[in-house]
Amino acid sequence: MLELATVSLLNGVVYGLLLFMLTSGLTLIFSMMGVLNFAHASVFMLGAYLSYQFGKWVGFWPALVIAPLLCGLIGAAIERYGLRHVHKSGHVAEILFTFGLAYLIEELVTMVWGRNAVANSVPAGIDFALFSLFGSSFPAYKGLMMAISVAMFVFLYLALKHTRIGLVIQAALTHPQMVSSLGHDVPGIFVLVFAMGSALAGLAGVIGGFMLLTQPTLAHAVGPIVFVVVVVGGLGSLAGALIASMLIGVLQTFAVAVDYSLLDLVRASGLAVTRSSPLAVAAPSTTRSGVAMHWADRHKDWLAAALVLLLLPHVPGLNSDFGRSLLSQMGIAAVFALSFNVLLGQTGLLSFGHAVYFGLGGYAAIHFMRVINHGLPLPIPLVPFAGAAAGLLFGILFGSVTTRRAGTIFALITLGIGELVYAATFMLPGYFGGEEGITASRTRGPALFGLDFGSQLQVYYVIAVWALIAAMLMRAFIRTPVGRMCNAVRDNPERAAFVGYNTQRVRLFAFSVAGLFAGLAGGLHAINYEIVAADSVSALRSGTVLLMTYIGGVGHFVGPVIGALILTWLQVSLSGYTSAWLLYLGLFFLVTILFAPSGLAGLIMMHGPIVHTKAFWRVLRAYAIALVPAVFMGIGAVILIEMSYRVSTQPELGTRMRIFWITVDAASPWPWITAIAPLAGGFLVFRKTWPIVAAAWNRATDEAGAVNMTAQRR
Repeated sequence: MLELATVSLLNGVVYGLLLFMLTSGLTLIFSMMGVLNFAHASVFMLGAYLSYQFGKWVGFWPALVIAPLLCGLIGAAIERYGLRHVHKSGHVAEILFTFGLAYLIEELVTMVWGRNAVANSVPAGIDFALFSLFGSSFPAYKGLMMAISVAMFVFLYLALKHTRIGLVIQAALTHPQMVSSLGHDVPGIFVLVFAMGSALAGLAGVIGGFMLLTQPTLAHAVGPIVFVVVVVGGLGSLAGALIASMLIGVLQTFAVAVDYSLLDLVRASGLAVTRSSPLAVAAPSTTRSGVAMHWADRHKDWLAAALVLLLLPHVPGLNSDFGRSLLSQMGIAAVFALSFNVLLGQTGLLSFGHAVYFGLGGYAAIHFMRVINHGLPLPIPLVPFAGAAAGLLFGILFGSVTTRRAGTIFALITLGIGELVYAATFMLPGYFGGEEGITASRTRGPALFGLDFGSQLQVYYVIAVWALIAAMLMRAFIRTPVGRMCNAVRDNPERAAFVGYNTQRVRLFAFSVAGLFAGLAGGLHAINYEIVAADSVSALRSGTVLLMTYIGGVGHFVGPVIGALILTWLQVSLSGYTSAWLLYLGLFFLVTILFAPSGLAGLIMMHGPIVHTKAFWRVLRAYAIALVPAVFMGIGAVILIEMSYRVSTQPELGTRMRIFWITVDAASPWPWITAIAPLAGGFLVFRKTWPIVAAAWNRATDEAGAVNMTAQRR
């Protein structure tokens, strides 16, 4: 017992110091700039890959210097050309930018080094035993990591607290205008801070790369625990990060060493929990005419939507099982994205755990389907009620905790709850089914009007009806007084509280409503797929709905629907054509944040005032001029990306491939040169067209403003 405790404690200290190496850079960036960098773990992963590559070329010790420096330069570029442009849109836009950047870095790593883990082994110079304890040797590379971690803490503490530049950096965060008036370059200071934080992440990656498995999913493995450390230690506290890292490192190491699960604790108390226990379900006139016309006129948009939904599965190209399955997935995604927009767009709450309510609603629905399969006389279309009820229940339960705070703290709490529920799906296999999930059959229920819901067309209509009802209810909700108060809490919570409204209750109400409709979407998911597994509550699904909502446009009701349609099509259709579709999605997301922060719906609505002006045609002509070099730039980028993915992720298929109906050989330098030429040339020409587009746009807006003023005078 003493041996186990001592060795586990030592390993816990080692792991805790590694966590501090990783979190120190994130703590520095947040404390100095107020930016919660979700791409920090991805920079850590990039440092591991860079050290591996340079270690092969020049050896470990030069790589120990080169990799962090390169990560620092990359961080400086991110702040200078990315974060600085989205800073004016607020902290939510900054968080979303770094979130999308994490996607992009992961796909770039995959494109260069492939999907499999690389052989990032311990260098020979530090691969020996420092000492032995209870017969176990303590390796030198762990000692080096501990020394670097302690030196990092001492350096940061002294530099920030006892040097002039440290004081200037801290002052630049709270009083940037005053610091700028004293002659200091505040933007340059922010670039320096972000570069230092990224360099520290890269340094941690050099050491952590051979302690952990260097693969493209490395950021997913360490990312959640990093934010737990930052929250437990106190946002922005360097000493707190060190203490929290040590505490969590020791606790996690002891938990692995003891290997005692929650289920074991329940059984130890004398309660038998098996697959057959209650926790598991057994296996599987004129006046009337005028009123009607008035009602139809008021609801013509919804009637048009219902007509479109009725006819869509019979449109050529969509009238196959694949097309109808795609439409069904789009309907589910639209409900899910609209529910998320109740939080983000209407109430200003950025959640990184919204899939919890989708997944728990799906689990409740699939268990309800299993009960129906065993004789409960209820039709399958009522199954989403179970999902909605579960979503509402857990929305109230978790929302009563999370909505006590807003902003960044709220986002981190939802991230923690998401990881907690995801872990629970493996700890309680009796209810969640473990890795295999829970299955049920939608055809083994009572028939409704002769329908057994075996065909995809019948399932589509069930999803379409529920999606239309959910959209109408959410649209009605945002027009209620409570919905308007959600907007007030989003825009100015202090003023809302001053006039007598309890902002926490308003947030809780919105959170519960969002949970209800997310659970409804999970119930539709259960009907469509007849299986619900752990991925339904995963961070990946939470990230996907965030992308859908933001790309579509959080400021418009139809925006999340547009985003859901586009991303579902990309997932289902584009993924069959290219393995790099996630990279394209990440680029699309970042471009949206940088150049269209109001989303695609906002971009479309921007053109509304100028459509009826004569200058609108000049805008279209300017767009056409800019489109030509943009197309050439895109073709060059696609060729480079596709060849890189083929070489790194599918070497067994050879180097010959077809791109744009042309056969190219990635082993030859000419396709690479041919791709770089239109990419570079297209970008240079495209950059020259920006003033043309801006001039045409300004002229059109001026003309639209003049038309509006004339109309008002009349």
